[in-house]
Amino acid sequence: MTSVESVLCRLEVDARGAPPRRIRVEARACGPGFSVWFFDSEQCPDGVQIGTSDEPYDARRLAQIIGDYRIHYRIRYVDGESWRAPIEWSDVEVTGERGFRAHLLRRAVCEWPCDVALQQSDAAYDAIDAAFGESSDGDEAWGLLIQIVVYGHGELTELLSRHGVPATSSAMRALGDKLKSEHDRPYLEREARRQAAVAPFRREIEAIAAKFNDEPIRGAGSVWPSSRTFMTVFLEQYVVKHGRMPQGKVDGKFEYLSGTTHMGQLDFDEIGRRPPWPDRNAATAQSPREDAS
Repeated sequence: MTSVESVLCRLEVDARGAPPRRIRVEARACGPGFSVWFFDSEQCPDGVQIGTSDEPYDARRLAQIIGDYRIHYRIRYVDGESWRAPIEWSDVEVTGERGFRAHLLRRAVCEWPCDVALQQSDAAYDAIDAAFGESSDGDEAWGLLIQIVVYGHGELTELLSRHGVPATSSAMRALGDKLKSEHDRPYLEREARRQAAVAPFRREIEAIAAKFNDEPIRGAGSVWPSSRTFMTVFLEQYVVKHGRMPQGKVDGKFEYLSGTTHMGQLDFDEIGRRPPWPDRNAATAQSPREDAS
């Protein structure tokens, strides 16, 4: 039996079930490295070893082992079903770590650990604790860290040095906003140009789209946007590319989300002669006389 003194870090939380199961994760000293044990008060009360490391104990490595074992899933899995409601990371009790490292471990228990956070240096973690305080709940610091390193493409302390920013909470917030703004600017400029190109044709686009069903498309267990939505997207892309509305027969291919959607051959001479699609709300609405009765 491993003594209490050999436990380097412990995490505990109530999992799903009736009554709630008590989950415990322990990092224990093991030679030059450490081992990780998982306890479930109902399914494995004596514990099971889920990972080891030959390197000295480190919160990031512990978080990685926790993620690899999918504890975030196991604490929600009860009687063959996964509960949709997640466990809140703030409910996880941590002994042996403080500050941002403790926050990392709480999140690793409740959700898949973020690679970006795992790749940060000790100096980055220390900078976050210095800026936000070890007693903070870590949520703002977590979001800000992800924002800075994702938009800045680098390690936190390197980015702070590169941009000449001190490791204070206000300066880090300003850097996060600056990097996000620089990242978003090309998209916003493209969207502005797209909107300007579509604007002269907006009424015509809406008139043609109104001839199509506005009910979502359902099938094979999936729900897709309506034919009206698809036609609107197609027409917007067409006028941006050609500078005019389509005429005659046109191939109905357009980009949607991350792929290509095809509506087949579209005859806009025929479409132009169609009446507007019946309003689904008007079809079910009662007359004033019926309401009064």
